[in-house]
Amino acid sequence: MPRLLLLPALALVSLSGCVLSTTVATGVSPAGSDVDVLGVWAYNVASPGGGDEGTFTITGEPGEYEGEIIAQGDLIPLSDISVSGNELSFQFRVGNGPLVRCAGVVTVDEFKGIANAGSYGAFPMMASR
Repeated sequence: MPRLLLLPALALVSLSGCVLSTTVATGVSPAGSDVDVLGVWAYNVASPGGGDEGTFTITGEPGEYEGEIIAQGDLIPLSDISVSGNELSFQFRVGNGPLVRCAGVVTVDEFKGIANAGSYGAFPMMASR
């Protein structure tokens, strides 16, 4: 009899392991949680002036994210980094230029969104990790 009681428990543990490994392998968050955004992302912003490319890095933990971006050759801190479900947003300022607000959707290791530079315009932004 004790063996029969252990089988459902083992099946539950085994099933839970499958769900967790699927979440880790795909980067898809369980319902009600935020997507993983940590790491180094290679980005490209397309604009009429030729655009920009570089990397941005996000570290920390939910509610306490930190980051930096290499934009136009400068290392610039990110501010207001926010994750809600699969949506990521952050902002930064290049020198004395406009505040650039970036927002988009993270799917596994891809980010697709918009870099909004105020009166300079809003441009497609893509990144991969």
